[in-house]
Amino acid sequence: EVNPRPQQQQQEGNGEEEGQRRHVEQVESRRKASDGDRVDAPARADKRAAPATTTTATPPPSSGGNTSTTSSRAAVAAPEPAACNLYQGWWTYDAEASQVPLYREAECEFLTEQVTCMRNGRRDDSYQRWRWQPSSCDLPRFDARVLLERLRNKRLMFVGDSLNRNQWESMVCLVSSAIPARDKKSLAKFVGPNGSLNVFRAAEYNATVEFYWAPFLVSSNSDDPQAHSVADRVIAWRSIAKHARHWRAAHLLVFNTYIWWLNNFEMKVL
Repeated sequence: EVNPRPQQQQQEGNGEEEGQRRHVEQVESRRKASDGDRVDAPARADKRAAPATTTTATPPPSSGGNTSTTSSRAAVAAPEPAACNLYQGWWTYDAEASQVPLYREAECEFLTEQVTCMRNGRRDDSYQRWRWQPSSCDLPRFDARVLLERLRNKRLMFVGDSLNRNQWESMVCLVSSAIPARDKKSLAKFVGPNGSLNVFRAAEYNATVEFYWAPFLVSSNSDDPQAHSVADRVIAWRSIAKHARHWRAAHLLVFNTYIWWLNNFEMKVL
């Protein structure tokens, strides 16, 4: 359960070891001072009941794959958060080194080469020890099993450019840590000649986490996920149907675009 607490001034870490230590001491001091004032979060009138445990599964629309028929499984409780503005807060250095990171680069096979910092020569992993701290509540530590239970029989899809591809890679690394190796179905499907659609399937949960390359969301001559750096960019701004057919049946969608509309001085719009 999320516990509300007084507003705290946004802090910024400088990334240096000494600065991180001082920041941690300040955060812990404020926490101890406010512990006596915390109260349980009031229940919302529109709070939804937790979903019932499912004993059979049906395939996510348009995703194909095998259906899980496990008759008994341990249900994972997914707590309903109380009202909290998650977008106001600060990044704080996590002093509990044993609790981070949530996954290790060398143990996740889904990361592309350009985002593998340690493999590319970085000597420390302190950059993985920062977490987001909302001003008015405490977030529970990420639990991959809780997320997978919420994604049971569903499709989560990221759509956009390399920023969302990075988000997809990170999400797959997070959830795959909770799936036994024998049940992992990594990159189970590619749609398009160059792999525009990448799908990670969690068979036990009949769930998929997907990424679809569409940097403008509408059709363009940058739709190839490999050969998309073109000098004379052409965009057909009314032609979203070409890409939308791939995400139409998804349950959860995360879109991004923006910067692609700004990185050319001129582009042809049809």
